[in-house]
Amino acid sequence: MVDLQQGRSYNIEMEYHFEGSFPAVYLGCQAPDAMDLFQEAVTAAKDADHVILIVGTNSDWETEGNDRVEFSLPADQNKLIEAVLHANQNTVVIVNTGSPIEMPWIDDANAVMQTWFAGQEFGNALVDVLTGEVNPSGKLPTSFPRKIEDTPAYQSYPGRNQQMNYDEKLLVGYRWYDRSSVPALFPFGHGLSYTQFQYSNLEVQVIENNQVTCKFIVKNSGLVMGAEVSQCYVAFEHSTNAEPIKTLQGFAKEILNPQEEKQIELTLAARNFSYWDINTKSWEIRQGSYELLIGSSASNIHLRATIMLELVQGVLEPLV
Repeated sequence: MVDLQQGRSYNIEMEYHFEGSFPAVYLGCQAPDAMDLFQEAVTAAKDADHVILIVGTNSDWETEGNDRVEFSLPADQNKLIEAVLHANQNTVVIVNTGSPIEMPWIDDANAVMQTWFAGQEFGNALVDVLTGEVNPSGKLPTSFPRKIEDTPAYQSYPGRNQQMNYDEKLLVGYRWYDRSSVPALFPFGHGLSYTQFQYSNLEVQVIENNQVTCKFIVKNSGLVMGAEVSQCYVAFEHSTNAEPIKTLQGFAKEILNPQEEKQIELTLAARNFSYWDINTKSWEIRQGSYELLIGSSASNIHLRATIMLELVQGVLEPLV
């Protein structure tokens, strides 16, 4: 930031080095605000019954083929969020970004909604969700870390001399947080709605062609219709420290009316218990104990069952 005096002219010199991203430079100047917009927003929040606070990024800050410079929201948005939350507890923070962000104010927020980049119908869709016309039933396709230091690639990114090594190897996303025992702010697969779901009665059966079925009951125990995405993870008992503790191997989405319950069935084949052997260059299965985990996110497991894969006349067969 540079203080410029009225009536004087200044020469501006910009040094730019192209490193393989977008070959463009933006140069501009924003006129001073006629009023203190920050304080105006805080005052409006104090006087309001409810506050809908929309924050986020745009293509200037994150876009395809380009990495964000910071994990936090740009400008003074975090300060604005903290001030508004302090002024009015009945605030919904709408995060309109294309990727996870740092949320230092999360403990003070009663409601947070991640909208990604919703497009031209964003406003109408947002009203439908906030008023309860539509029950939000989405699940996070990625983990939201608490801080940038918790991410899998933090120690190796951005590399040196334009060489980036994927030192995390198999431990990407939720697999990293599991193995490193670092809790995510919001885990992979997480998502709340205006209703609640209960899981029960897990049954594991072996069917033809050495396939394994997982059957369980999901019940909408709330008062409104909603959709639940049930997730099935597989965990090998003797996985090494370089391997994931568990991996997602199946999921199902069901729309349930209030108090309705359905039996969900997920089928696992040999491929779902396999790992890639770099020596044989093929998918292999290790015999031993495998745990089947049914949950509503990578960190919220509701049902568990164990099966044994053993060699029978040279063929791996599941024994429940």
